[in-house]
Amino acid sequence: MSDSEASDIPVVPTGTPSPNPEPQTTTPEQAQDATPAPAPPPAPAATEAPKEEKPAPVATPRASETPRSSRVQRRTTDIIAANPEMDEEQERENDKKNSPAGAQFKAMFYRRWIGVKRSLVSVISNIIVTLVVSCLAIIVKVLMDSIVEDQFIKYNFTAYPFEAIDLAVIASDYKNNFTNKPFQQKYINVLTEIFKNDTGHDPVIHLFDNIEDANKFTSKCREEGIFVALGIGLPEEFNPQGGNNLTMLWNDTMSMSINTLLFSNQSLISYVNIYRLEYAMLTTPTVPAAWDLPFMAEMKGYLLGNYSLYGFNPHANFNIIYSLLAGQGRDIVFSVVAPLLIAAGLTSIITTVIITPILDIQGPIRAYMVSCSLEILPYWVVTFIFDFIIWTIEVTLVWLLFVVCSIPNFSKNLGQSYYIIWICGPSMILYIYVLSFLFTNADSAARNAFIVNIILLIIPIIVTLVTLDFNDPLSSIKKTDWCGWIYGLFPPLLMEGYMQQVFIYYNYNTEGLKYYFKSSSSAQPYSLYVFIDIVLYGGILTFIEKWRIYLQRKAAKSNFGDYHDFFDEQKKKHPVTQEAHDMEDEVEHTTDYAVRIHNVSRLFFNTEGKPIPAVNKVSLGVKKGSLFGFLGANGAGKTTLINMITSLLPPSDGTIEINGKDIMVENDPSLLAVCPQFNTHLCMDMTIKEHFHFYSLLQRMSPEHEARNSQRLLQLLELESFADTPIRELSEGDVRKLAIALSFLGRAKIILLDEPTATLDPVSRRQVHEMILYYRGQKTFMLCTHLLSEAEALCDNISIMIKGNVYTVGSPQYLQSKFGTDYKVDMQLNDETDKTGELVDKFFQENIPQAVLSIKRPVARIYNVPATSIELGKLFKKMEKGKRNGNGYSYYTCSSSSLEKVFMEIVRISEGDEGTLM
Repeated sequence: MSDSEASDIPVVPTGTPSPNPEPQTTTPEQAQDATPAPAPPPAPAATEAPKEEKPAPVATPRASETPRSSRVQRRTTDIIAANPEMDEEQERENDKKNSPAGAQFKAMFYRRWIGVKRSLVSVISNIIVTLVVSCLAIIVKVLMDSIVEDQFIKYNFTAYPFEAIDLAVIASDYKNNFTNKPFQQKYINVLTEIFKNDTGHDPVIHLFDNIEDANKFTSKCREEGIFVALGIGLPEEFNPQGGNNLTMLWNDTMSMSINTLLFSNQSLISYVNIYRLEYAMLTTPTVPAAWDLPFMAEMKGYLLGNYSLYGFNPHANFNIIYSLLAGQGRDIVFSVVAPLLIAAGLTSIITTVIITPILDIQGPIRAYMVSCSLEILPYWVVTFIFDFIIWTIEVTLVWLLFVVCSIPNFSKNLGQSYYIIWICGPSMILYIYVLSFLFTNADSAARNAFIVNIILLIIPIIVTLVTLDFNDPLSSIKKTDWCGWIYGLFPPLLMEGYMQQVFIYYNYNTEGLKYYFKSSSSAQPYSLYVFIDIVLYGGILTFIEKWRIYLQRKAAKSNFGDYHDFFDEQKKKHPVTQEAHDMEDEVEHTTDYAVRIHNVSRLFFNTEGKPIPAVNKVSLGVKKGSLFGFLGANGAGKTTLINMITSLLPPSDGTIEINGKDIMVENDPSLLAVCPQFNTHLCMDMTIKEHFHFYSLLQRMSPEHEARNSQRLLQLLELESFADTPIRELSEGDVRKLAIALSFLGRAKIILLDEPTATLDPVSRRQVHEMILYYRGQKTFMLCTHLLSEAEALCDNISIMIKGNVYTVGSPQYLQSKFGTDYKVDMQLNDETDKTGELVDKFFQENIPQAVLSIKRPVARIYNVPATSIELGKLFKKMEKGKRNGNGYSYYTCSSSSLEKVFMEIVRISEGDEGTLM
């Protein structure tokens, strides 16, 4: 038989007699895809006189028993030879010496910088939203200033609602013609001048030397309807430095028209005019009598004119601001409303900050990083630094906006206004990190968290406005100062309350920031909480990270509780094969495994609260250097089992050991590399090369080690041409190849591949298979796949799980021989003539009538023979006899069912009541 002929011949299971040894060379699958498998246990019922034998215990081949395939293409070996691996200990020592200092911090900085750089549009959009929302405070300020516009009224003698003519003045020395008290005459002269300057005419001044007469006069005027603009008593002594005792007389002549809007302001107008009189008296120079001489007139005018240039104006007016809302009350309203809007704008940073932790923690991204040796401290420190930089940028822009728009709370309070907003950033960011653990979906979390915090921000403003008294706003505000000790616990309210207190009192603060730390300051709670909250939420975050996994494990164990009997009962309902029992016994008494799964169970509850045994007392052992396959229908429990092996899920019961160490007690992530089922653990913004660099830094590789491994994997999987393209722009197949490559990047000696080639084209799948075949024996592989031809070609041993139980274990060939439902007879005809074809057909009709022709070619036939109709040994004898008797064919092979058919048969038997598995 020629070599070309041998390349297409399937293998005959070992232990099955065959008169012609030639057909037992190789199968097409083995010749193209797989390493020759070790001899399986003897197949039952394979001879003419079958002897019942108990199957031998399942033995997983050792690495030394599994030679590397000689059919690995030259391309693969050349690429690996061009980028050779160093000795493991030497490589480890070299990495230790030459890996970058703070490699994990650099890795996280690298990843976040790329994320920010490639999502810059999103970051800028968030900043714009913050500015827009904050601008609402400026709009409120403009509206308040325009709608409630201040009315400036000059409170002089024209401010009264009636024409001012009559004045009542008490001058004790007027009967003496002011000889004893000349300053009283000067008061009267100055008053006359002011009055005339205001009204344009002289007043009618009624002089009295005592208050009784003056009061009688005003009473009479009231009865007669005469308006007295001002009643005043002049001082008995005059102090040129000021402080003279001018007395305003009781004047109720205004009450004759009580409907006037300005009635309540009569006293205020009178007081202002008295102040004006005193001011004018003090600023009017005393002119010597000699200045009245004709030749002094010019000098007198010059001196009095220059006197007013220096600010000594006897006709000074006081502009009184009169508005519907008192100025102080209006400022307080703005100081309450503006922080709400500013805090709402800055709180929108939640939509940026919360997304990264949720995507990382609730999804597979950070779990995969941890499996690649990521430590938690670098993750949070770098994440915080980047988020705080974004916070600082947003705060600075908002602050500049308010300063440029000349909002007094900012422009007249530069340093303090910036500090109180900026310092709230650390606690706000840590608060958002803690919130991220409450959500599972990043998009809905960003929206919902923002809405919840907006609602929180409304609470203080409602409390403040309800208790605000516009007649005494400062005192009413102080009534709610105690609320600061509650608001400060929540960073959004802390920021809002801090701004409110500083904005309200900044005009009265002459001590700077230290004033806000004093117990007498209403801002003290907020000044303290900006630091307390950092410790508080930092502590909560640390507690969550430290105890989250522990609590999950404890909950898994405690939930299992008294369900041991339930699991036993469920397991009895699903009997398993002897091979599965043999594996359980071996795992029970042996620990020499790369991965040892001992009596592992996982309990879930459905929506009705009923228990579900997702994995039921599974025991499996994976030998070092072997390739172990996991097969099972959907819902069989293999994904749950894989998640427990990779520490994504804690087992409810039992232990999982890697290299002899319980992963629940001591888990070394460098021992196991994982290629997850989906590609969601990858960073969509990063390129292939950036992924290699990032994960090399996480695993503390030296630059030389990184370059060598990266180049090797790029070439093996043909990723070089788009190594610098963000993976969001790559095809699904190329992204999948990156996921596979990352599992080969590090030093891990155990690699778990979860459906690695499901989305790959045949060429790419072949590349992955060759890579696995090359490292076969050097590394331990666990392969979960739905491509049964892949498991058949690659795996040494396969476990098939049904309803949470390991149903059977064995090599692909052994499972085919035991559970195969038919045999395939592949034969070559002597020639292409019809006569030869008729001879072959006649032979099968007479000797093997159960055979079904599946493929017919001019010089070849393939028949399927039900395994229940004939034993394999008898089939060989009949085929060999037919060959010798000249039935039209000169060459044939017999093989068991494909693994796919075996799998379908096992599922059919296990889920039905027919058949008993031995």
